[in-house]
Amino acid sequence: MSLEEDRLRQALAASEERLQSTLSDLAAARREAGEANMARDRFLAMLVHELRMPLTPILIMAQILEDDPLLSSWHRDTAATIRRNVELEARLVDDLLNLARVAHGKLELALTEIDVAGKLREVLAGFDHQVHQKGLTVTLRLEAADHRVRADPVRLYQILSNLIHNAIKFTPAAGRITVRSKNTWGARRLILTVADTGIGIERSLLERIFQPFEQGDGEITRRFGGLGLGLAVCKSLVEAHRGTLTARSAGRGKGATFTLGLPLAAAQARNAQD
Repeated sequence: MSLEEDRLRQALAASEERLQSTLSDLAAARREAGEANMARDRFLAMLVHELRMPLTPILIMAQILEDDPLLSSWHRDTAATIRRNVELEARLVDDLLNLARVAHGKLELALTEIDVAGKLREVLAGFDHQVHQKGLTVTLRLEAADHRVRADPVRLYQILSNLIHNAIKFTPAAGRITVRSKNTWGARRLILTVADTGIGIERSLLERIFQPFEQGDGEITRRFGGLGLGLAVCKSLVEAHRGTLTARSAGRGKGATFTLGLPLAAAQARNAQD
């Protein structure tokens, strides 16, 4: 064996040793990251449980006071303010709980055939007060021939409510919101779009908007509050229904459009028979 061959062999052995060491370090880092994620998820689940418990009695008492005719209008208005803020807190806690369930693979769906057109009208009716307060124009265009999907009624309501709530929240007074439905892909999917004339989304944020705790820049967080969990939970619930959720915006101040796609119940039935 020549001196040059011996040097090459030694260099190759040293490279293999460094590679094995690097792979070992990566495996250890992956294990540590997995253990850290599990610990975080366990802590999150426990935190959610502890936060949720005191909210229910507070909400019940606030509702009782709000409906008490013996109280002055000022006291009833104060109780209503307490109720709305407790409901907001409960929504944040529920978002954390849903994230924990998704992370642990414990999200359960009670699937049944649902008319999404009827569910949309139900959701929009629940936001009548906020729409009226802000002077918004909400247009519902049901252009789909088939609105029937297989979904969990509670989770579907949560998905639609989140999309409508966001549009209302981020659209200034006298703005417009358009909710449209259509069928596509050979009438095998239902497509819903929620478009607004609100503050819009920076293009650099579109890729991150569905990540937990992502709400944009500090200015948006200060103006509108929240933890940035709603869209992350919403996307997880949509994907659990084998659907898709995307966002589109031309930039700040140019509104945003969220597109929800769900497989039709008829298409799922055909797939099951094939």
